[in-house]
Amino acid sequence: MPTWLQEVFLGYGDPAGAHYSKLPNQPNLVDFRDTFLDWEHLVESFPGIVCSQVYSAARATHTDYCHRN
Repeated sequence: MPTWLQEVFLGYGDPAGAHYSKLPNQPNLVDFRDTFLDWEHLVESFPGIVCSQVYSAARATHTDYCHRN
């Protein structure tokens, strides 16, 4: 069991400590792959977040990324 969840799971400690925003290894970028219907759906799902597409010539694919400023 991850240490950040252990105290909450056992019934003591602060439950807010298990929230994703408190985790030390929180990712800055998320690769959404095929999670959304299309580009517009992705952008509308995250108001106030910057989204961009990265093209990989080696794989001949586009990858969508969203991140906070």
